[in-house]
Parts: sequence; C-alpha cells; structure tokens
Amino acid sequence: MAGDLEALLTIPSYDLNNFELFFPEKDHGGNYEPVYLKPKNDISTSTCRGGDDGTILLKAEEHSRIGHEFLGRYRLEGDLQVLAMARHHFLEAVSGHHLAVPWWNWIIYLNNIGNTYQMRHERNGDLNDLEEAIKYYDFTLKHCPPTHPGVAAFHTNLGIVLLLRSERTSSSDDMEAALQHKRRAFSLLRPEDPLRPRALQDLGHVHLWRYHNTHNEPDLVAATSYYKKALECTPEDDIDILVRYNSLGVAQWNLYNRRKRSEDLEAALENWKNAVARTPAEHHLLPYLQGNLGRGYVTRFNTGGDVEDINKAFAYLKDGIRLVSEDDTQLQLYLYWDTLASAYFTKYKRFGDAEDLSQAVHAYEQAIDTCAEGHSILPLILTHKAEANLHQRTDTGLNAALECYRRALALGVGSPDVLLRAGYMLGENAYANNLYEIALEGYAAAMELLPRTLSLGLDMHERRHVLEHFRWLAVDAAACFIQNGRLQGAVETLEHGRSVMFSQMLNLRTSFDDLKSAHPDLHSRLVHLSEQLRTVNAEPNLFRDGAGVDVGSEALSVARQWEKLMVDIRSVPEFSNFLQPPSFQELYPEPKDGTIVILNCSEWRCDALIIPANRTEIHLVPLDQITHERALHLGEHVSGLAAGYRDVVQEGNMRHIRRQRPKQSLDDVLQEVYEKVVEPVIALIGSMQVTSDRIWWCPTSAFTGLPFHAALLYAGRRNQALARYISSYIPSLSSLFPGQSSPTIPFQLLSVAISETEGHDSLPETLTEAQYIKAIVDADLRASLVNQEVSPASIAEILPRCSWAHFSCHGVQDNEDPFKSGLVMPDGGRLQLSDLMTLELPAAQFVFLSACQTGTGDIALLDEALHLAGGFLFAGFKSAIATLWSMNDLDGPAVAQEVYSYLFRDGKHIPDLSEVPRALHRAVLKLQGRGISTERWVPFIHMGV
Repeated sequence: MAGDLEALLTIPSYDLNNFELFFPEKDHGGNYEPVYLKPKNDISTSTCRGGDDGTILLKAEEHSRIGHEFLGRYRLEGDLQVLAMARHHFLEAVSGHHLAVPWWNWIIYLNNIGNTYQMRHERNGDLNDLEEAIKYYDFTLKHCPPTHPGVAAFHTNLGIVLLLRSERTSSSDDMEAALQHKRRAFSLLRPEDPLRPRALQDLGHVHLWRYHNTHNEPDLVAATSYYKKALECTPEDDIDILVRYNSLGVAQWNLYNRRKRSEDLEAALENWKNAVARTPAEHHLLPYLQGNLGRGYVTRFNTGGDVEDINKAFAYLKDGIRLVSEDDTQLQLYLYWDTLASAYFTKYKRFGDAEDLSQAVHAYEQAIDTCAEGHSILPLILTHKAEANLHQRTDTGLNAALECYRRALALGVGSPDVLLRAGYMLGENAYANNLYEIALEGYAAAMELLPRTLSLGLDMHERRHVLEHFRWLAVDAAACFIQNGRLQGAVETLEHGRSVMFSQMLNLRTSFDDLKSAHPDLHSRLVHLSEQLRTVNAEPNLFRDGAGVDVGSEALSVARQWEKLMVDIRSVPEFSNFLQPPSFQELYPEPKDGTIVILNCSEWRCDALIIPANRTEIHLVPLDQITHERALHLGEHVSGLAAGYRDVVQEGNMRHIRRQRPKQSLDDVLQEVYEKVVEPVIALIGSMQVTSDRIWWCPTSAFTGLPFHAALLYAGRRNQALARYISSYIPSLSSLFPGQSSPTIPFQLLSVAISETEGHDSLPETLTEAQYIKAIVDADLRASLVNQEVSPASIAEILPRCSWAHFSCHGVQDNEDPFKSGLVMPDGGRLQLSDLMTLELPAAQFVFLSACQTGTGDIALLDEALHLAGGFLFAGFKSAIATLWSMNDLDGPAVAQEVYSYLFRDGKHIPDLSEVPRALHRAVLKLQGRGISTERWVPFIHMGV
C-alpha cells in the first residue's frame, strides 16, 4: 500500500484547458442541473467506468465521499500520503463519462481538487502546487451558478490562495483581491453557518498580511478582532481550534511589537500555549506552533532578561527544527532557523557571549540556505543576518553584512520598508567604514524606496509612524553626497527626503496644465485619482468593529491605481520624469535676490550649502565645530526656554506654555550658535561681496528650531554690520518657486482675535492687536472675527476670500500628535494642523500667527515641518510670521503694530508681500532696543518668500 501511495504523489493535475461547458438541448428539470463539463476533444474511454450514467454518478459520489474521509484524516494526522489519496479520489470523481455528472456536482469536485493542492503547498511551500490550486479555484468560481450553496466557500478558498501567493511574491494586487473574496464570502454566510469561523479567520489573515506590507495599524487591529471572533465561535473539540489560538497569538505579538504593551505579549504567549497544549504529538502543525511559542519567549526574554524564557525558547525551537528536518516534505525550515537565530542573537546582545553570536550567524545561514530564492521573506532574513554579522566587528563580518544588504536590495521582493531599511543600513555601515561609493549605492536605493514605503494609501498618522524609523535618512545621504563632492546631489537628496508628507499632498493639488494640454485623457485620470486620494486621506483609517468592515482598502486601492497611472504617464517620452525627484536645475531655475543657506546636520558631518544671492552655484562651508549630538543638545536647551521664562513673567501672561526647564541660558545658546554655525556662513557671504541683505535659512534635522536669525541679531549688538541681515526660514528650496501661477483676488485681511478661551488664561492684549489692525487697515480691506464669532467653520468660510490673515490667540504644538497642533478656539477646541491640510487657498499671500509655538515642529520628525506655520504654507500662503516658542501677551501688539505700520506706511492701501521680512526685522530690532529680555524678542520668525 505504501508504494501505491508514493506513486499517487505524482498524479498529474487535470488539465482544465481541455474542457468546456456543455448545455444539452433538453432541459432535465433544473436551472443549472443540465450543465455538464464536455471535453473539447475526445477523451480516452479508459477514463470512463462502465455502466449507465446513473451508475457513473453514484461512483463519482462515492469517490467524493472517500476523498473527504481521507481529507479529514489528513487534517488530524498531517500525513501527505493520506492527502494524496484524497486527491486521487477527487480526481476519480471527475474522470467518468462527461455527461454522467451534473455541473452542480462537478463544481464541488473541482474545488476539492484545489483543496488538496492548497494543503500540499501549505506543507511544502511548492509554488507549483499553489498555482494549481489557484487554477482550480478560479475555474470553479467563474463557472459557479450564483445560487450554488458552496459559493461562499469558493470565494473563501480563492481568497486564501491569492493571499498565499501575495505572501510569496509581494503582489499587492493579489492581496487586495484576496480581501475582496474574503469579504464577499463573509457577506454570503449566515450567522450560524459552520464556515463562519473560517471566514473570520481568513479575513484576519488578509488584514495581518496587509499590515506587514503597509504598517497600517488599523489593519493589525482589524486582524486581532477577526481572530478573536473566529476563536469565540470555534468549538473546543474542533481541530481548527489550534489554528485559531495560534493566529490570535500572532496578531497579539505584532500588537506588542507595535505598541510595546506587556499585556499584548502575555496574551500572545497564553494563546500559543493553548495551541501547543491541544496539539497531538504527531500532528504536522506542532513544530510550527512550538516555533511561535518559542518566538514569544525570545521576545519576553529581550524585554525582561529572564534566563528561563530563553531556555524555553531554545527547547521549543530546537525541537521544532528536529521534527521538521525529519519530514522531507517540509520545505519551510527557514522559518524555524530564522527564529532560532533570533534567540541566539538576542541572548548574545544580553550577555555578550561570542559563542551565541557564532550560533546566531550559523542559524541565519541555515535559514537563508533553506529559503527559496525570490521568496518575499528572504530579504528580511538577510537583514537579520547582516545585523548579526556587524556585531562580529571584523572585516569578514562587515563584508558579509554589506553583501546581505545588497542581495536583499537586488531581490526587490518583500515589504518595501524591509528593502528601505536594507538600503539605509547599507549606506550607514559603508559610510562608517569609509566605503563612500558603496554608501552612496545604499542611500540612493533607500531614497528611491521611500515613496513606496510611504504609500498614499496610508493616512498621515501612519506615514508619520513609518517616517520616524528613517528620520535621518535624507541628511545622512546628503552628507555622503557632500563627502563625495557632489553638492547638487546633496541638495536634491534633501529636497526629496524632507517635508515628504507635505510634498505628497501638494502633488495631489497641482493642476498639471502641461499634461492636460498634451494628454487630456491621462490628465483626467490623474485629477480624478488626486481628488479620491485627498478625500480618503482626510480622515484616519480607523477600524470600526464589525465583521466584514474594510479598513483602508479604498485608500490603498486608489493609491495602487495612482502608482499604475504614474507608470502610464512616464511611459510617454516627454513625461518620463513626471513627479520624479527634480534635478537641482529644476529646483533652482533662476537666481534669487537673497542668499540661501541649507544647513545639513548629520551624525557623519555638519555643513552649510550656500547659494549666494543672484547666483546659482553651490558653495560648501564645513561646520567642523559642531556635531549632530551637540545640535540636538542645543535644541533641548531651546525647547526648555518657555518654561524657564515662565518663572519670570506673571501668571496668565503667556499665549502658551510648555513645561520644561532650560538647561542653558539663551544668551549662551545664541553665542554658541553664532560662533559654530552662523559666523562661518557670514564669513563666506562677506568674502564673496554679496550685497543683498536677505538670507533664507533652510535648517535640517537637529538644526531645525535653532534660532539662527537671533544669533545674527545677538552678535549684531557688538557688530552693527551683522544687524543688517534679514532672516527668513524655508522648509525646502522648492518653496521659493511655486510650481504654478497663483490666482489673484482683491486684497482683504482677515483679523481673528480671541481674548477669552475656555480652560485657558485670558489674553486681553489680543484685542489690542485687533484695534491696531483696525486703525491701520481700511475698513473695506479687512474682515474681523472676535471671540465667540470665531470657529473653524467661520474661519474656513471667510479665509478663501482673504489674501492676508492675522490670528492672535492661544496656540499649542502637540508633541504626541502634531496633527492636533492648532490655534485654540473660544470653546477650547482647536483649528488643527489636520484641518489646515484640507484647505486650498491658492490666492493666499501672508499670515501673521500671533500665537505661541506656531513655528515649533514635531520633535520626533524635525524635517517634516509639522507645525502651524507649515500648515498655512501648505494651504497656500506664501509668507508667514510665526513663533518658535511661547510669547508674552504684551509683545504681540507691539510687533503687530510695527509690522503693519511699516507695510501700510505713507498712505499705502495695498501692502507689498516682499516687504514682510523687513517689517518683522524692524519690529524685532525695536523690541530689542527697548531693553526687554532676549527670550521675548527671539521667538518671532519669518517663513517663506
């Protein structure tokens, strides 16, 4: 019998291409019953069993029954030879006379054959088996009558094999198709249907896999919810309870890694323990379940350091490898070796035993050797091994690590963030070892992968989460370009890798007139998808508890359509670089009447890239006296100044207060910033005899938020020549060159003043500001909102009609969620940064934000300009006055009066936008001249043109 079973393993698949549907002329009494499968060509009569059609039908049903018995045995025992017998009988069921078996039954038999291929693939990982399963399931579903009782199961089956192929090949199309089939299957099931637990389980699988590819947290929450529901409605004596416990544990383990809540890890371990405890000793799933439990113990050991945990992990993992190695049908050894390697490596990092490191490298090598080339998980294993190689701290280890990173990039499959990390780590480790050309290779690959990782299908919160892991990528890559003498490449890299989220959203607002005139059809598709993406990105992708509810699919689907459209547009020769990172010549098409100073701050080096006024060449000034670490420390000092100043002024006199103590006096900070950064820059500008007094500062990473403008003015107390320089800040070089012409509207200034705010101190001087504006600006050229008249809705209604705006009120920078940073409304609510990002104000010119922290950025993502001033610039304003930290309520009116008096001097009715920086400069000098403390005049900054 054993020999016969082994022979059945090689039974060829039924070639569905040889058959077609056949409809007899006479109706045999049913809507679908008379439909049969007919061979396109004659089939050998040897496939037929003698007797009339009824006898053949009975034999087909008997083969199907026996096939299901073998299938049930396989699910309990895991013997692939038993599975082969099941497939043999299912094939026998369809091998009779072609008019003997009604189509209704054929559908089920063909689906069953697909089941056997799917199950064998799940054991041995053979891609050919997976393709056979897809073929059978797809044929079954396409030709299935809509009233067939098995249609939900057919959707479920096709969905799961498409998901398996997505996991293997990283196909997002397969992943989304799988989700749609799973959702359709669930919608067809009644609450009491026995297939409901499996449908819930499968929905969880799709969401979990999509989470691994996109890091969209709502997908992880959805997967956990579906797994819990599946477990709840699975009987304890059902063999599938093993899979239910395991899947829920996997989701909870991922939740722990995302949120770092110990209760998630403990819940995962408990569910994995339940799965292992209920698994028969000879069951083929036992090593897999033990592997997951071992992984959980590795994670807990990494957190708590309990040696008992790591010993348990080793026991489970080594036993799993032993069991799998003894089964030559198991082709997924790489999973077990990778987890075992992780256990050794984690133990090494805790105790430093070189033998553990050696064992980790060996286990990673085994994982790589047993993983199929081109498998989507291989790049991840390669990056794991590279990290272990780097800890060997030898040339051999370094070379092995770099080779792993390069191989991962060359494979090009798997999660985009894994590939991005491979490129980034290749760049970092090559640079650290003076291998600058290899470093450029890695950084360039990472920069190219950045847009794929930050999919437009993710909401802004999820994109921010992804960016946090790569926040220094652009500045480190730019440092590498500088090291290699490629200054234009450095500027291009900084432009491409900073303010990424705002840049992505701006691309959705551009009119693309050149594309419209040349290819209106492509332009029409572009506009339509842009509008859809803006709509789906307006709200976060939240999981609403309830089976069958999708999470972010619309956004991700539209994002994929957008990516495909980009391919179509770029296939047109004249648009081959459409929305690609621009060259320096495109970024800086013409000289500006002011010097641009790009300050790059990387852990490798700090530099100033200077484009002198009325010129286009880039000059390098190495900033050797300051480091990335020191710049971060200076930023910490600055961030504490508001709290330090809080002790000097009376209670209630601040428009916002951030409670941190300063670690260094502001005068000391300004002096250090001047000597180490500003002075070398001014020295070069002076040596080139630049006559313009305008400077646009474009600081990056740890330089962001440092008061370079104030360092100049502070030094100007001793050297009056320095006080002539008028400083502005820009988030990017391209912000100086709007991509399209702006419409013009009649000049109108909106004045918003809020003196009384629920839950906040009174700000009586905001009304003084409003009175100054009223006295300076003609009545027919302004609109006003005061106190209870102010709301996000009233602002959104009036603002589009005004080219200038002035806000005097409380402001807050929310460091937990920068998108909630905002101007505080009378009821205590906020006009949030997220609200500003939905506004389109193409005719807007200038906004004065006389509120606190309106120019303070996200401390986690310094390069993303996630502050209120940045939000107003994104909405369309070209110029802004903002504050770096909390301001005194008395200073707002003084600065506002001086700014507007200068802009409307000599009877002017319409101000000149280009004079705003000079107006603020004069106002700050007057504050300084009054002898007030440094902390009070430093916060005021100008941003934009």
